[in-house]
This record gives sequence, C-alpha cells and structure tokens, in this order.
Amino acid sequence: MSVKKKVTPKLIKPEAKYKIGSRVFFINYLGNKTEILEGEIESIGSGTYPEKDNLGKTRGFTTLFDYNLKTVRGQIEVSEFNLFPNYTESAKAFSHSYLTLLK
Repeated sequence: MSVKKKVTPKLIKPEAKYKIGSRVFFINYLGNKTEILEGEIESIGSGTYPEKDNLGKTRGFTTLFDYNLKTVRGQIEVSEFNLFPNYTESAKAFSHSYLTLLK
C-alpha cells in the first residue's frame, strides 16, 4: 500500500517586465495624431484581479503592471502590454495596426 503525499502547488510571484530607470517606447494616440514616444520608467504599480470563467466563478488571479513614465510630453501612466523595449518593436506594432485600418 502506498501513501500519496499531498503536494501543494508553488506560487509564482509575478514580476514586472521592465525595471525603474529603463527606457521604453509606446504608441501615443492623440486624436488624429499618433506618435511613438520614448520614456523613462519612474515608478511601477500593480494590481491583482480575479480571473473568472463564463459562469462568473473565480478560477484564479492575474497581476497587471502599470508604469509611470517621464517623457518629453510630461508624465504619463502606461500599462505593461502597451510598452515596447525598443523603437523597432514599437514601429512594428504601429505599422501593423495602421495597415490593419487600411484594409
């Protein structure tokens, strides 16, 4: 007869993708004018939100990060999924969304 040990899952602590002081790029949409801006990360914020299924039952939690950036336009808050590590990556995202609008 074997005895099964109860295994507790290891929790993975989410980490921010970028560090304070890093230079990042993002697409700034201002009415008809759209531009790619560079900013320096001054602070990082996070929030934990429940993930729910179709029935509204909580399946788990997700952590989202937002960054306060210092730019030539002043200070702005941007979420992590809108940031790019370099100009090339931001230009690819910009051109993809622009070309999709033309179709």
